[in-house]
Order: sequence, then C-alpha cells, then structure tokens
Amino acid sequence: MGVEAVAKQAAANIFVSGAGALGIEISKNLVLSGCKSFTLHDSQPVTQRDLSGQFFLNLAEGKTRSEVCLPRLQQLNFYVRCKLAPTTPIPLDPAEYEKEPWNFQGIDVFILTEADYSTVAAVDKYCRAKGKKFIYADLKGVFGRLFNDFGESFEVLDKNGEELQVHHQRRRGRGDSVGYQQAQPRGRRRNYVHSRLGNEAESW
Repeated sequence: MGVEAVAKQAAANIFVSGAGALGIEISKNLVLSGCKSFTLHDSQPVTQRDLSGQFFLNLAEGKTRSEVCLPRLQQLNFYVRCKLAPTTPIPLDPAEYEKEPWNFQGIDVFILTEADYSTVAAVDKYCRAKGKKFIYADLKGVFGRLFNDFGESFEVLDKNGEELQVHHQRRRGRGDSVGYQQAQPRGRRRNYVHSRLGNEAESW
C-alpha cells in the first residue's frame, strides 16, 4: 500500500463479522498493520471443526468464536483498540444499526464473512446510504468470492491495461495432477492441465 492508503487505514474504524478461518485471517492482518479501532463480531459457538481452521481458538465451552479470539488479537497490537460486538446475529432492520448495542454510525469500513444474503444486502444498503465502505468475502473449499461496494464515487484506475485473469479448477486427479480452465475475456477458451504441481502447463 502507498502512504495515502496506510494513513487512511490508520484512521479507520473497522468492523469484521465472522471469526472463521477467513475472517480471523483478515482480522489478524488488520490489527497487525494498524487501524484506529477494530470490532469483531461472531454469533457462532466454538466447535471442534473450528480448531482446524484457525490458530486463535481453543475449545471454550459456552463462548462464541469472537469472545475467544478477541483477547489474542489484542495482544498482536496494543495500539489498536479492539472491541467485541454483540454475540447475536446482525439485525436485518437498518433502524437498529445506530442504536445500542450496535452503534454502526462510528464504523467506517464493514467486512462481512460467512454471512447470509439477507444480512449482506441489509448491511450493504445501510453502507451505501451512509457513505461507508463495504466488503463481503467468503470461501467454500477451494472456491472464493469477493464483493466490494465503496460508493458511487469510487473509481478503479487500471494502470497497465492488463486483461482480467479468471481460472476455474475443473478436476483434481490422483497424486498432484490438477486440471483447470482459463477463462479469457476475448476469443475462445483453452483448457490447461498440470501434469505435476509446479511444472509448466500444457494446453490440450
């Protein structure tokens, strides 16, 4: 990031929902790099499965993932004020967002993971109306998706004009062989296969 981006992050109040494998990795990077305040939200209790997805958890009965993770996140950077959001699901009524205990009016950037469509739509609508930055990210196995809404005035400036690169994994064979498809914005699509991970790709 450039100097301007670092300065904006240092002054930002950031809210992250979802303390799963993806959410906690995002949270760790934000706290380590620094921001004005960081709020972690999660309503899911810790399960045995969670222990294989991240390293900030232990099997604490009766606690949510955010309650267990927040003290460890705070230890990464004591210059960042780490706060715990309510351990209930985010309400779908935007009228509740600027009331206790949510107080979304003090948040600049919202990052949602592991959220259902209704929650994503409701929070994004609130962010668009209030001029706040919104990011939704999720992982399903080897697949991921990302949605950004930084407002109507946000512009993306492409410095090099490079075409968008999209890859779809088609299959995984025995051993290390991987087959995948490269989608090209123009022209016909070509299929590629790696005979071994790390080797050159051969077209077929």
